[in-house]
Amino acid sequence: RGTLSDEHAGVISVLAQQAAKLTSDPTDIPVVCLESDSG
Repeated sequence: RGTLSDEHAGVISVLAQQAAKLTSDPTDIPVVCLESDSG
């Protein structure tokens, strides 16, 4: 069970890091989408 816990913790940490990068890097993408929707 210890190995499974370690694997889950690793996956969660990786997902958290990826999510942080996605939310911090593409700050222009939502703006572009809003601009395209506006016209």
